[in-house]
Amino acid sequence: MKFLNKITLILIVIILLSSCVSPTIKKDMVLFDEAFIPAWYYAYKGDLDNSRRALLPLLNNWKKIEKKYNYQFIANEDRSEAMRLIGAWLDEANCAILDNEISHAVVHLDHARYEMMELRYLIGIDDYYLDKVWDLESSIALLIDYATDDKLGLLEWEEFKEVAKDMDKAWNEVLKAQIDQELFELTETQVLQLAENKLRLNIAIDNFQEQLETADGRCFGPAAEDIKPAYINFMKVFGDYKAIQTYYAFAK
Repeated sequence: MKFLNKITLILIVIILLSSCVSPTIKKDMVLFDEAFIPAWYYAYKGDLDNSRRALLPLLNNWKKIEKKYNYQFIANEDRSEAMRLIGAWLDEANCAILDNEISHAVVHLDHARYEMMELRYLIGIDDYYLDKVWDLESSIALLIDYATDDKLGLLEWEEFKEVAKDMDKAWNEVLKAQIDQELFELTETQVLQLAENKLRLNIAIDNFQEQLETADGRCFGPAAEDIKPAYINFMKVFGDYKAIQTYYAFAK
């Protein structure tokens, strides 16, 4: 009987731990993204050397998160699975980089990012600024796929305009969202850079909307593609690139 009581108590403790979310997890996710964004940025740019350098501190950051939260989420199957998948996709990205398959690394990093967003959803974090920015990236990618498709025909035109509307909605969500400067520990220089990059991104999106009115793919196709680099420069500001150098300095 005493044995059963102990087992019951252990199960209750595990359930309580898995249902309560650490108040520090939001900050830990910011630290993860600060390490994730340089790896993602360099991989997207096709910069293999810097991708390798950026991936190591990212993997080290993830190990700390696993150690801190795996036990907390152990009794929740969905959260536990999201944690497992994030680690698996990061490992796949690392293998891809080691094999000089940088385009595959981008795909694996995108999957890891998606699972991290899913984890935030599962633990009830619905006001994380970068999730809205990542949603915009997905909308831009889909828009470019459509806009640069030579087979885009009249029957698909209305569907394409809906994709353009969805991208515009995602951008408006970013514009409405407030950045927690303290949470992200943004310097005044970074805040000014974000404002400047946001303006450039807004100009690129407005230009696409103007070109869309021409209904001419030779006009709106290039305009859609111009949105992506403006977005990348906006997202890039949230990364911690100095940490890569610091990591290697301590590793030597």
